[in-house]
Amino acid sequence: MKVSHFSFPTQGIRAILVSSLLVYGGCATTLPPEPPPARVQVQIDNGLGMGLSRKFESQIKILNHIEISIFLRQIAEKLIQEAPPIEQSPVGIFVYDPKSPTFRNYSLPGVRIYASKFFIKVTKNDNEIASAIALEIAHVQLRHAVRDYVEGKPVQFFGGQSIFEFNEAQNLAATRSAVQILYKAGYDPRGLISLWKTHRENQSNSPYSPELLKKLETATYSEIATFRPLMNPIVRTERFLELQKRIKKL
Repeated sequence: MKVSHFSFPTQGIRAILVSSLLVYGGCATTLPPEPPPARVQVQIDNGLGMGLSRKFESQIKILNHIEISIFLRQIAEKLIQEAPPIEQSPVGIFVYDPKSPTFRNYSLPGVRIYASKFFIKVTKNDNEIASAIALEIAHVQLRHAVRDYVEGKPVQFFGGQSIFEFNEAQNLAATRSAVQILYKAGYDPRGLISLWKTHRENQSNSPYSPELLKKLETATYSEIATFRPLMNPIVRTERFLELQKRIKKL
C-alpha cells in the first residue's frame, strides 16, 4: 500500500503547530488564540500523525493479508469521504495482532487505522466493521489523540496515560459523529448498536466499561433518531461473505 509520508520530524510538526496558533492568535492578550484554517490544521495533523504512526507501528505486529486489507481499505475510503475536514486525507487500515485478545482499535491522523485481529474475527457483517472504522475516523476527525498530544500528553501508546485513552465526553462525541458518517456513506448506523453488543458479549476483551457501553448505546440511539431511515442501507455484502472464513482464521 502506497502512503505519502511527510518529511517533518514529530517534534518539528509540534513546534509548527504551536507557532501557527500563536500567529493566528495575534498579539492580543485578552482574546484566546484563533486556530488555523481547517485545511491547514488537517495538513499539520497529518504530518504529526505520520510521525506518530511510525513509532506506533514499531511497537505492534501488523498482519499481512492483502485481500482482507483491500476489503477494509475500501470501506474506510467510502467512510472518510463523509468526514470533513479530513475527507481528502489518504487512509490506510491495518489488522494488527495484539499481545492479548483485546478488541481495542486505534487511529492516527494521516489517516492510519489499526484494527485488532480479535475484533475483526468476531464481526458479523460489513456494517459492524464499518461502524468500528467510522468510530476511529471520528476520533481523527475530532482530533482527540493529536489534541491531547499537542496539549502536552507524553507519547505513550499503551496503558492509562496513552494518547488513545479517551474520556467519556470524547467517546460520546466520536459515537455521534460515527453515526453521521455511516448514514451519509450509506451504511446502516444501527451497526453501532451491534458493535456495542459485541463488546458487551466480550466484556473482558473490551476497552469500554459496562457503564460507558450503556451511555454509548443510548447516544447512538439518540443520534440515529435524528435521521430518516435509509433506503437499502449497506449491511452485509457478498464480498464479506466470501472473506468471512479467511477473516475468522486470522
